[in-house]
Amino acid sequence: MTASKHRRMISLSEEADEYLHKHMKERGYRFPGDAIADIIRKYERLKNNEPDETFLDAATIDAIGQAYLKRASGFYQY
Repeated sequence: MTASKHRRMISLSEEADEYLHKHMKERGYRFPGDAIADIIRKYERLKNNEPDETFLDAATIDAIGQAYLKRASGFYQY
């Protein structure tokens, strides 16, 4: 089942418009509506305290780095 789409005419501030275009470029969206829908989905996840799969906190990055170094060190032992 696909979600129905509705047409809307919106006005954005210059700052919001720049953010939207930047978001479209970064995420590869062709249409502004798709980028806006993505922004809204992310907002809803944050509002409901759900984790954002695109966000890694510093502790997670450090843990990944430590695991990588531990694994890589095994390859370089003489």
